Amino acid sequence: MKQLFLYLTLIIWFFTTGCNQNASSSESNDQKVPKEKSYDDGTYCADVTYYNPNTQRQNEYTLNVEVENGKLTKILWSNGGWLDISHFTPPFVSTSGDCSFTSDQGYQYTISINGSECITTDNPKAIEGREGSLTRKQCANLYGASNSLFEAFLKDRKVLADDIINNEECDLMHKSLISFERLHNLKEKINKGYIQQVFTRTSGYGEVCQSIIVKRYGVFYLLEVGQGRATMGLTSFNPNDEDWQEIMIQQNPDENRLTLVVARILKTGNMLDLEEMAKSICQ
Repeated sequence: MKQLFLYLTLIIWFFTTGCNQNASSSESNDQKVPKEKSYDDGTYCADVTYYNPNTQRQNEYTLNVEVENGKLTKILWSNGGWLDISHFTPPFVSTSGDCSFTSDQGYQYTISINGSECITTDNPKAIEGREGSLTRKQCANLYGASNSLFEAFLKDRKVLADDIINNEECDLMHKSLISFERLHNLKEKINKGYIQQVFTRTSGYGEVCQSIIVKRYGVFYLLEVGQGRATMGLTSFNPNDEDWQEIMIQQNPDENRLTLVVARILKTGNMLDLEEMAKSICQ
């Protein structure tokens, strides 16, 4: 009986000691394997690198970002605005706190979380078109606008070359410059000479007599047409030459088609007087 009791005692001791050893071994292994850092849902402070491939401009900022379900879902601007997943596919945040993505505008972001929510953040000057980073002058240079065109644009729009604008505004300014250049060139052509009226009489023999009134830099000129047939449109002539001279007429400013006529200057004056004189030329 004593031998049976001793035998049972040894079995219990063996299993108890083995379990304790296994538990110690398991605890030891847990201590050797570091736990991965995870980011709970919340707001974190991060270093944000922004790159615009259109302008090749890169900037770095310290901003707050939001994480949800292990993914970066929002970048918070210091002015109360934000960039969220309506403009990018939310990337997974790595265990080191890093992630990157490209927005729907093609702008590239690299984020590195460095701690809990920032108390203060930078004021971005070139992110996603929300804040400006370019002066109007820099924007104009970016698209190769001439100085004369840019100066005329500033005067017409009543803005300054040093005004800070964002990327979206720079793109809009580029489109405006294209339209303004076309309009500016058209105005210059009009100033050089725009036919106000064409007077035409045809004789019984089929001969055509024409005179035109042209406004050039605010002065009205009456010209007699000797050859060719004049139409309304843009033209240019030498105001100091009263002899017959060749002039080109561009009826449509959007077309390069030109009409050649030979004409001479008869008189300058006000519109009403020149109209009366034009009517009597071919009588």
